[in-house]
Amino acid sequence: MARRAVDELEYSAMAYEAISKGLGVRFINEVDSIIKTIASSPKLYQVVYNEYRVAHLKRFPFSVFYTLEEEGAVIHAVFDNRQDPAKRP
Repeated sequence: MARRAVDELEYSAMAYEAISKGLGVRFINEVDSIIKTIASSPKLYQVVYNEYRVAHLKRFPFSVFYTLEEEGAVIHAVFDNRQDPAKRP
């Protein structure tokens, strides 16, 4: 997982946890579930631009952006969809 994705995940989990105890953990669990799906079926999600594929979370307004590399799927961002789309990877 790229440093940017780790930073976004940690920041967002802390923000959700500040809103409600346990919400940050539920956010991390949902991201983890998507990452497991990507790992087992990396071509499941479509390419949205360039080489980036995107998987949308169901319960949170976030998307996981990744590419397929020789070593496997590389997660580039856990993107908050409420941000300016120009900030996507």
